[in-house]
Amino acid sequence: PLSAEARRVLHPKRGHAYVVGGVIEMQITYGPFAAAEGKRVQVYHYADGTSWGRFVEEFEDGRFVPHGGGAV
Repeated sequence: PLSAEARRVLHPKRGHAYVVGGVIEMQITYGPFAAAEGKRVQVYHYADGTSWGRFVEEFEDGRFVPHGGGAV
């Protein structure tokens, strides 16, 4: 269950609301994605239980806005 303090955001372009999870740090030391080593990723969750991660810089660039409540 979500706590009353859970941070919620809206992705206006998609019209979907999400619950914000924690921030994780990428650990990729080789291969084509090695450039992401050490990058911080914001985790967020949809109502159906699906979770995504997006680089913090993208998450905070304005594509998500605070969402006051309602169904997530």
